Amino acid sequence: MIVILDIETGQSKVSSDFLTSLGIENLISNNEHKVLKADGIIIPDCNSINLASKKLQLCNFNSSLRMIKKPILGINAGMNLMTEAVSEENVIGLGFFKCKSVRLDNQREQIESVIKTSASSKLFGNLSGNKVTFSNLTCGVESSKDSTSIITLEGKEICGSLENENYFGVQFNPELSGINGEEVLKSFYKICKQKPTNNQSPTTNN
Repeated sequence: MIVILDIETGQSKVSSDFLTSLGIENLISNNEHKVLKADGIIIPDCNSINLASKKLQLCNFNSSLRMIKKPILGINAGMNLMTEAVSEENVIGLGFFKCKSVRLDNQREQIESVIKTSASSKLFGNLSGNKVTFSNLTCGVESSKDSTSIITLEGKEICGSLENENYFGVQFNPELSGINGEEVLKSFYKICKQKPTNNQSPTTNN
């Protein structure tokens, strides 16, 4: 079961409907117990990073998500929330990726870009050179050691995706990216269904 955090109802439903169309069982929820029992977690795209960040804090996800090692995927703005901070927005991120997101010069309602992926990526198969689609792109990561792909927007390169152990982020919107988006979510689901190793279990202090 994949749980999609309900940080913004419209975008959460978009992700849920797309997963359902792929035959992937999913649930939209902010119930901490259900979230922590999930095989994997998706932080969906959102129209307001500030409001989404506040909702994560109100639901105690800033703390609880750090306690588990289950796969987490951030989509577009959801990926930016997984970085250390979103500059210009005064938003403190979850810190899963050791980099900061910055506000891009021009908001892009919808745009296509070719993506160049790294062979070391767990999330991408043979997608390098294929096109992906972004919706309401306002923030991005200019560089990071966690980057696994690069996209070029108006001559400027930014990270198309980030990966750090069981944490994943894509700056684009899979549901708008056709078969390429389908393959990314199918890969994430396969990762979620893998049996955890000992170092993927949450630790407790006696």
